[in-house]
Amino acid sequence: MREKTSLVLSVFFIIGLLGSCASEDDRETLWVFAASSLTDAFTEIADAFERANPDIEVRTQFAGSSQLAAQIASGAPADVFASANEAVMATVLPGGKLAGTGFSQPETFARNELVIAVPADNPQGISSIADLTDNDLLLAICDRGVPCGTLAHEAASAAGIDLRPDTEEANVRAVLAKLLLGEVDAGLIYESDVVATPLIAMPISPPPTTNYPIVTVSENLYATAFVEFVLSAASQQILAEHGFTPVGNLER
Repeated sequence: MREKTSLVLSVFFIIGLLGSCASEDDRETLWVFAASSLTDAFTEIADAFERANPDIEVRTQFAGSSQLAAQIASGAPADVFASANEAVMATVLPGGKLAGTGFSQPETFARNELVIAVPADNPQGISSIADLTDNDLLLAICDRGVPCGTLAHEAASAAGIDLRPDTEEANVRAVLAKLLLGEVDAGLIYESDVVATPLIAMPISPPPTTNYPIVTVSENLYATAFVEFVLSAASQQILAEHGFTPVGNLER
């Protein structure tokens, strides 16, 4: 009798597991493509969105904004796109590389500032962007094709200098990795990327800033809900904690 009871319980246990798996499989998938500088903030925002919407699974794809735009243009299954500048965003909107239904008007949800990042002890004694022209200094910046690289060269031009970096990386997180590994003496990255690292951020004058727009790029009904969530007070607080300047409507 005990053996039969044990068998029945085992069967119900297996059915329960299968039912649990099925419920997870039934969740709606929402693909969010976001600039690499948003990795930490958007991971936290996506988790909060899932807790508020248990029927939705948010899958994130982080990379350089230009790379993500190219993927979307090639048919990648994105539902939401958050770019590190407005110029890249324009390439995926109707009239740009893509045209079709599901696109909302882009809304700016955050602002960021390019800074000079150096080790905490600043062994090279860097104090301004002009110091980055020292031939003995190892410098990392983003590639010109991504927003952080464009902003770096714009900042250099405004300062009247010509940047000659030792390495140009595909995205800002790759530059950050070089810095943390001690492979370079300085890097031009966003202020938000320095948060929670042992690096120090040195401001550039005048401050080079960039706006972050977000847009829906599919007809997924939850895409609009996610954009609204990013603009909410809760998400704006998360962005602020990660070093961004929040600019969304805090009254939502």
